[in-house]
Amino acid sequence: MDYPEDTQRLTRLAEEVRGRLEEIAQIAARIGGIELDPNSVRKFAPRPTSETAEDQGHGSVTMVEIFDATAEHPQMCVGWWSDGTTSLDSPCGHEIYHSG
Repeated sequence: MDYPEDTQRLTRLAEEVRGRLEEIAQIAARIGGIELDPNSVRKFAPRPTSETAEDQGHGSVTMVEIFDATAEHPQMCVGWWSDGTTSLDSPCGHEIYHSG
C-alpha cells in the first residue's frame, strides 16, 4: 500500500519537531551561558526525576535531556513543572536555573 499524503505529513512533522528541538536547545544554552557545539546531538529524552525534585514546592516535573555533553559544553536538561515554572539542569540533576 502507498500512503503519499501520510508520508508527506510525517516529513513535515519531523521537520517541525527538529526545528522546535533546536529552538529549545538554543534557548537553554543561552540561559545556561553555554556556547552550543554545532556537532552535539539535540534530543528529547525524558529522564526520571528524584523525590527531592518533586518536593521543591512546584508540583510534579517532567525532566527532559536536550543535549549531551561534548568537549565544548556540559549536558543540559530542561524541566517543565506543573505550576508553570521551568528549570535548567547542567549537567542533568544539578539545577542551574529556575524560572519561579
